[in-house]
Amino acid sequence: MALSLRQSITANTLSAEQVWPGMNELRTDIHSEQIRAKAVEAANRADILTEEARAMAAEASTQSQVESAQASLTGEITRAVLVDVDLDQRLTEETTRAVNADAALDQRITQELAAEVIRASSEEASISLAVNTERNRGLAAESFLQSGIDGLNQEINVIIEGGGTLSMNISTETARAMTAENAI
Repeated sequence: MALSLRQSITANTLSAEQVWPGMNELRTDIHSEQIRAKAVEAANRADILTEEARAMAAEASTQSQVESAQASLTGEITRAVLVDVDLDQRLTEETTRAVNADAALDQRITQELAAEVIRASSEEASISLAVNTERNRGLAAESFLQSGIDGLNQEINVIIEGGGTLSMNISTETARAMTAENAI
């Protein structure tokens, strides 16, 4: 009769136990070692899972800190850019104000200088006219006096040369003076 594989193994096992009496003990030790190995494996798996969970939590915490630092850095960069833009705008405004003030001052100085040049030119022309008028008046007076002196010199010469004609000349001069007086 043919035995099945299981029956054959069982038959061999029984016969092996019969041959070696410590076989049950060896099976118990192997079974105990298998249970201990499975327990160690389960503990190792639990430790690995715990370590993976701790590593993931640490990674998540680190990632959170990195994101927080990045957000803070982005905020600081944004604030710095806004401050820079504000400073640029204020600098532009101050530069524009200074340029406008400088232009206004230049314009005022130019206007005052032009007015002063006009006033000085007008005063110079007025003084020049007055000087020319006085020169002409002086020349006319000098000419008038010179003609009077010349006339007197002629009369003196006439008086000296011809003593008799003096009374005639006096009468003539008197008449001429009266005529001039009447004319005035």
